[in-house]
Amino acid sequence: MKPAGLLLFLVSFATSSPGAGPENQIDELIDRKLAEQTVPPNEIVDDATFLRRVSLDLVGRIPTLAEIEQYESQPAESRRHWIVDELLNHNPEGYTSHFYHFWADLLRINKRLGTNETPDDVEYAYRFWIKQALYQNLPYDEFVQQLITAEGHSWENGALGYYQRDRGMPLDNLSNTIRVFLGTRLECAQCHDHPFDVWTQMDYYKMAAFSYGMASKGHTNANREALQVHLEKTGEKAFRAASGLRADSIPVFRKAADLKSWMTKQRSAGAWPQILKSSGLSEPEFTEAAKRGIDALKTHNRSAQQLQNAENSLFVRVRYVTTRGVERTLQLPHDYQYKDAAPFDPVEASTMFGPEVSLSDTAHPTDRIRAYAEWMTSPENPTFTRVIVNRLWKQIFGAALFEPVDEITESTTISNPELLTYL
Repeated sequence: MKPAGLLLFLVSFATSSPGAGPENQIDELIDRKLAEQTVPPNEIVDDATFLRRVSLDLVGRIPTLAEIEQYESQPAESRRHWIVDELLNHNPEGYTSHFYHFWADLLRINKRLGTNETPDDVEYAYRFWIKQALYQNLPYDEFVQQLITAEGHSWENGALGYYQRDRGMPLDNLSNTIRVFLGTRLECAQCHDHPFDVWTQMDYYKMAAFSYGMASKGHTNANREALQVHLEKTGEKAFRAASGLRADSIPVFRKAADLKSWMTKQRSAGAWPQILKSSGLSEPEFTEAAKRGIDALKTHNRSAQQLQNAENSLFVRVRYVTTRGVERTLQLPHDYQYKDAAPFDPVEASTMFGPEVSLSDTAHPTDRIRAYAEWMTSPENPTFTRVIVNRLWKQIFGAALFEPVDEITESTTISNPELLTYL
């Protein structure tokens, strides 16, 4: 996942020696643009400043004393190259942790993934998958393809958190996908033709048809439900055995307050004398028996909780999520008002720009989503690479080559088009 350009961004300022390498090409393109605008370039910073900056950029912290000493022990002409390589290739944990947060923000990873509807292990698996992709240096196009085509079970494929994040909101997922990876805001076109751009409402729905069939569903294993019933029954048995109170009219009391409240209600209803008579106990004897049952139930519940904790840690699959491509037809909204179609008309998947994607009439949802991912990450789609280069440039230098980073329009101004194309 370490984009190759990231090294170039940094190495371009790591040395002032002339040459034909990519870092010198970057310098040349920047110097040419500065000259056009009669802006003098900044002075090359000293070694200590460079070390601080590169550490903050790559691992999100200032260098340690040991790192400073090791850096200063390197030959002066190569120490800047050395520290970039050291931080990226020999300290992957620091890089992974720092850039994970970059991606967590873009992909909107939050507690929505861990709710009563979605087990926490889905959120954990998604976070872990992204960190592993960074740590293992997964190429960027593969990273995006695996997110968009993610299918399977939550314990097998953490990438399906990408769809689980927007469960029940397939149109929102489409809007976010195009914004994050193609730097285009389509939200307006969900309800009407875009007022300031070329996208139409039909364009929006044709794009949404690619991923509309991706559906996430939560599951509870029958074994978990059976265990819950079993624990409740054994708890009731523990109470009955310890208290000796077996009449069907007497509930299981879980705490002393429950017993007191129940006795008060029975007195108010005039049923208390009959309950005592049925039990064959005096009121003090009844109260004492119920308290014994409560104590036994507390002991049982502690053991049951331990069993529950073990079950949660050892058998994660008792709660899980699946994401699959399902046959589901996307229709135009009920208030569609344009002349090219009518409300509720079915929509066929089609790309909004770039090369056309060829799909058969009988294409399975999985075929559609793969074609969609391949189209997005294709070398024939330069927008895909321009967007990530621009995001990373801003992440490193604080200013993008075009702004906003997620809204390319016909009026977008690129500060250095040649540099963006080269990168």
